[in-house]
Amino acid sequence: MEYTADYGYFEDVTSDFMKENIKEHYSHIFDTKTDITEFKL
Repeated sequence: MEYTADYGYFEDVTSDFMKENIKEHYSHIFDTKTDITEFKL
């Protein structure tokens, strides 16, 4: 695995930041035919 983006250091990572990045890189998880995600954040 290679990390290609450096977001710097966080004292506290927000859940919104993590959700946005997961949706950006793993959009197939949230794009289902039934409009229901495979897991909840």
